Amino acid sequence: MQKSNLQVMLMKILKGKGYDRVINNNMFIIAEGELPVCLIAHTDTVFNRPPSAFFFDQEKNTLWSPHGLGADDRAGIYAILRLLEDGYRPSIIFTDLEEQGGIGAEALISHFSACPFKNCKALIQLDRRGAKDSVYYDCANLDFEKKINSYGFDSNWGTFSDISIIAPIWNIAAVNLSVGYQNEHTIAEFLSMGQLENTITKVAKMLKECKDWPAYDYVHTIQAISENDNWWSLDSCICCGKHLKKDEGHLDQGFNSNSRFKICDECYNAYFAN
Repeated sequence: MQKSNLQVMLMKILKGKGYDRVINNNMFIIAEGELPVCLIAHTDTVFNRPPSAFFFDQEKNTLWSPHGLGADDRAGIYAILRLLEDGYRPSIIFTDLEEQGGIGAEALISHFSACPFKNCKALIQLDRRGAKDSVYYDCANLDFEKKINSYGFDSNWGTFSDISIIAPIWNIAAVNLSVGYQNEHTIAEFLSMGQLENTITKVAKMLKECKDWPAYDYVHTIQAISENDNWWSLDSCICCGKHLKKDEGHLDQGFNSNSRFKICDECYNAYFAN
C-alpha cells in the first residue's frame, strides 16, 4: 500500500522534531519520545477525500465544511502536532483505518505484542467528541481514571476506539479524550476550536507532570469486579457500560439478595421493568 500524503507529512514532522525511532508500515506510524506517555490519533476519516472548502464561524468559534469536515480524527492529529510544536516529546502513535474497525491498531499489536516504548505509563487517545469527556471502555483502573479526571475531564462511556484494541494487549491503562468535534460521520460535523484548545491545554499539563505519575496497568472491568468487593462503585451499567452518578441507576437483585449489579434507567426500562 502506498503511503498517503498525510503519512508522508507526519513522518517528516516527527523526524524534524527530533524523533530518531520512527516506524511507518502504512497501517500505523509510531515514534518513541522522551516522556513516559503515548498520544494516539488516527489518520483516516469516514469521508473519501478531504473537503475542498472550509468555513469558520467567528461568532461561535467553530469550523465546518459542507463536504464533511473530517475532524474525527484530524482534530486529534492537530492537537498532537500543536503539543509537539510547543516542545513536548511524548511517544506517538498514528493509526490508519480506525473507522473500518481498528485495522491499523490490529496491525500494530500484530507487530508489537508488547509496548515498544520504554517506561510507558499510560495511553492517551485524542479521538472523542465533545468538550471534556474521558472514555475508558473496558479499562477499570480507578486510580488512573481519578488522575485523568483531575485535569478537568468527566467520565463518559463509548463503544470503540483504537485503545480498545491496544491497551489490553499492552497491559497499559488508556483513555480517549474529547477534542471538540460534534456530529461526527456526517456532513453536519463541526469543530469547536475553543473546546479543542482547552483539551490541548489540559494534555499539556499532563505532559508536564507525567514523569511523576506511577505506571498505570490495564485493569479489565471483569477483573475489577472479581477483585473489588465494592466494584459497583465503578458506577457503570452492567448492560451497556454507561457511567452513572452515585444516585443514578438501579441496584439489581435478580440473581440473589447480595447482587450488586448496577443498571442504568434506559437498560432497566428496556429489559427489566414490567
